[in-house]
Amino acid sequence: MAISMRMKFDKYWGSLDRLNLLLLIAVLLDPRSKLGLLTFHLKKIYDHNWAEDLLSRVRQLLSDMYEEYNATFGSSSSSREHVSPPSSAPPDDVEDNLESQLFYKWLQASTASGYTSTKTEIDRYLSNAC
Repeated sequence: MAISMRMKFDKYWGSLDRLNLLLLIAVLLDPRSKLGLLTFHLKKIYDHNWAEDLLSRVRQLLSDMYEEYNATFGSSSSSREHVSPPSSAPPDDVEDNLESQLFYKWLQASTASGYTSTKTEIDRYLSNAC
C-alpha cells in the first residue's frame, strides 16, 4: 500500500514539470494562510532549494496571471503603487525634529531620483498578516 501511495505522490507532486501550480496558487489566495503555510509545507516535503524554486515559480505564475487579468479587465487604479513626491515645503512639525528633517530630505532626494515603489497588489496582499 505504501508503494502505491508513493507512486501517486510522485505522479502528482514529484516533479516540477508535472506539478499543477494552480493548486498551490489556491493556497496563496486563502486569506487564512497565504505564503506562510505554503512555504512551511513545501520546505517540510521537499529539500530547501527545490522548495525555494517552486515558491518562486508559483509567485511568478500568480503575478503573470494577475497582470493578464489586469490587462484584460483593467482597473480604475494602477496595479502598482507609486510614491507621490513630497511638496517643496516640509510640514510644520518636521522643522522641530532633526530625525524628521533628515527623513524628509531623504524622501525628497529619492523622489527626485525617480524612485517609485514597484510593489504590486499581489505583493501587498501576501505581505499582510493573515
